[in-house]
Amino acid sequence: MPDIQEPDWYVVPLERSDLRQLQRRTNYHGVLRLLAYFALLALFASLTAAGFGTGWTVLFFILYGSVYTYSDSIEHETHHRTAFSSIWLNEVVHWLAGVLTFKEAIRDRWVHAVHHTYTYYRGLDLEIEFDRPPNLLPATFNVLFSIVRTAHNFAYTIQDAFHPLVSVSKATRLCVPASEYQKVVWSARANLACYFGVIGVAIGTHSWWPILFIFGARLVAMYIGVVSAVHHGGLAENVPDWRLNTRTVLVGPVTRLLHWNMNYHLEHHMYPTVPFHALSRLHVLIGPGCPAPYGSTISAWREMLPTLIKQRRIPEHFVARSVPA
Repeated sequence: MPDIQEPDWYVVPLERSDLRQLQRRTNYHGVLRLLAYFALLALFASLTAAGFGTGWTVLFFILYGSVYTYSDSIEHETHHRTAFSSIWLNEVVHWLAGVLTFKEAIRDRWVHAVHHTYTYYRGLDLEIEFDRPPNLLPATFNVLFSIVRTAHNFAYTIQDAFHPLVSVSKATRLCVPASEYQKVVWSARANLACYFGVIGVAIGTHSWWPILFIFGARLVAMYIGVVSAVHHGGLAENVPDWRLNTRTVLVGPVTRLLHWNMNYHLEHHMYPTVPFHALSRLHVLIGPGCPAPYGSTISAWREMLPTLIKQRRIPEHFVARSVPA
């Protein structure tokens, strides 16, 4: 873990009674979201297979992959242990989502904890999406296909799985306490066992479908990539105020369903113990102390994309957001 003092983050005040009410966790909301996720996967997987040999296969597989990559949102919510009220259910789903996202879940939970502690602090936050100056080609691949990000995370998992023959991965070394290394190592080995299991099923059934629906689908991140890239992209770095480095974006009900309400991202960073299903209520309560939310993902991109292009010439440039007095 970084041996640097945590920034003194500004938080919009909230009545303690309101916060206690918002922090109530349930199994109900999380299970419904999880069932909807797997139902959509089953639907689009069936349509992909049924349309084999036609152009519909490509369309339905893209839809399948776009839903599949929202396993990132499931893993994220279980990182915070706010997806379910049952601890065991949260941890089981957390590990499974880590397998689906090709991120070892224990390591990634610590990486994400550092992201919350040092949000958009260059050199500390490993989840910063864009370099300065941004290299737009790999950034585009990350947004649309998740190739670079998945490759990095998978390489970390392989490296951790072979510890102590090799040193632990960079992400583990920088973010995970040494006392937790063995948990990461055994979890990484279990992840690899799952991937070999998928390959074994493909060989045993003489079918490419298992490979396509797990490995191939992970690389089709178009929808979530476009939505999640605007959380912090192009905003101020190294400032202890989430209102200046984090966006809340208003999106449609399908995106909110799959993204587990993470479009309310500023609210989530200020109060990460509030479960996903209560973020819309939190948004109303602290809204007067925050910048106005973006009206759509498109409007956020209209601001962010020219900023990233300008950062190619002027790396210090960023979107300066105004905040209420």
